[in-house]
Amino acid sequence: DIVHQALIAHMSEQADNDAMAMAAQLADGSVGRAMDFLSAGGFDLHQQLKTLLLGGATNWPVIHGFSGNLAGRDAEARFTLCIDFWRQLTASIVRDTATRAEVAPLHDMNALANFDKTLNEELSQTLGLNLDRKQFLINQFKAWHEMRQRLTTPLVASDQLAY
Repeated sequence: DIVHQALIAHMSEQADNDAMAMAAQLADGSVGRAMDFLSAGGFDLHQQLKTLLLGGATNWPVIHGFSGNLAGRDAEARFTLCIDFWRQLTASIVRDTATRAEVAPLHDMNALANFDKTLNEELSQTLGLNLDRKQFLINQFKAWHEMRQRLTTPLVASDQLAY
């Protein structure tokens, strides 16, 4: 596809062909997003976040380490990409839940929408006031896992991220 070909032309020395193909698919047609994805280590970040959000039991030591790795000034691109992934994953879950044969309870859909709204509000405050990013991420993980415990519909998300 066109995005994959553009990545080959611009990043062939920095990423292998399989990585570029996956970045092109996940970026859903955006060459810039695919390049950001590759340069920020997006594959590992995407998989780690998805595992932490959709996996089994909450592993707080891993969450603390993950959050700490994204909190430093040298991790700006990865922090931004993580938030993008989180938003997209939430949107994917809402989309996938709404299109399944069974109808998700309204309170489950509302819980997901409220989580997304709160994430955006707290992100604006964190960035605007230059607050601790590690604490912001830990708070979001805590809110996510509390929300998951109240849901009656299992969370399902596709691997396609739309930007």
